[in-house]
Amino acid sequence: MKTTERHARPGSRDVVDWLKGRIKRGLLAPGQRLVEADVVRDTGASRAHVREAFQRLESEGLVRIEEYRGASVRRLSRDEVEQVYRAREALEGMAARLIAERGLTPAQEAELRRLQAELELAALERRADDYSRNNELLHRFVSDQCGNANIAVFLERLRLPLFRLQFNFLMRVEEMQKSHRDHTELVACLLGRDPDGAERAMRKHLRDALENLQRLEEGAFG
Repeated sequence: MKTTERHARPGSRDVVDWLKGRIKRGLLAPGQRLVEADVVRDTGASRAHVREAFQRLESEGLVRIEEYRGASVRRLSRDEVEQVYRAREALEGMAARLIAERGLTPAQEAELRRLQAELELAALERRADDYSRNNELLHRFVSDQCGNANIAVFLERLRLPLFRLQFNFLMRVEEMQKSHRDHTELVACLLGRDPDGAERAMRKHLRDALENLQRLEEGAFG
């Protein structure tokens, strides 16, 4: 994101996107300090824009700003993780229902089948990083194609803080395979235009994921 002579310096929105990307990829871990000078150096943004980015991320629940200590990547408590997953279950369940009710275009159906095939291959070959990436894309597909922009916005904010926790857990082969079975049922219901089945499959998938995350050691939470 470094500045060049042809481009203006990055703004606060650019810094927000850069930091979110690093959180998603696990390059910034929960609890890790965000050093303003380092972010300025790495992004080429001004200190004012970096500070504004920190504040925006704090409002989204991704960053914690403390007096005298500065900003750090927020760590979610066990209770907060449960609250997020309960909200996701309701919202993503509704999103899946809406898709099944409305149906998908041929191009959207082809994309959904492609994502499912990528997930299946990653699970079979035990490629946790590819599985995690395509898992995120599948869930984003559901929120983006449900026809309700508010659901998509809310879900984007709910999913990101948990990304690293999910990635660590999905690295276990048995959990990848179980997750893939859930996705297979969900996709079948979406393509079959079964609203009740689609909502039920998504809700079950997220309840199972929450139960798995709750078994993590206390050190995984804030």
